Amino acid sequence: MNVSQALVVTLRRATARQPQVQRILQACPVPCEIHDAVDGKLLADDELQRWVEPRLHSPSYPFPLNVGEVGCFLSHRGIWQRIVDEGWEQTLVVEDDIELEPGFEESLAFASDHAKPGDYVQFQVRPFSSPHRVMAQQS
Repeated sequence: MNVSQALVVTLRRATARQPQVQRILQACPVPCEIHDAVDGKLLADDELQRWVEPRLHSPSYPFPLNVGEVGCFLSHRGIWQRIVDEGWEQTLVVEDDIELEPGFEESLAFASDHAKPGDYVQFQVRPFSSPHRVMAQQS
């Protein structure tokens, strides 16, 4: 397995989620640490507007972004930058509300073994509703 570290994204103020964060840190099959999420509620209006361009794409997004969505984007953007800065080849990034089920270590190893540079692997929790292509599978 090439994944050598993991980051769990959580808001500092989300104290009720801390027991779950601790379970993730303990259950993770690779060294895992907390990545403090950007709290959109604490961003100044000018900082929020810096990241929102309502009519940038066509068709435009049909709803205004809320502060939580901007904070989520900035949190993951910070993680991507850290991955680049650290030169990490593969990194597991998880949210603080997930549960690592039995067999996850094998699934992670399988994904890691099949990932190529630049790949993004998302472990789905819902059935696919859009067209997709199976790259590899394990029985």
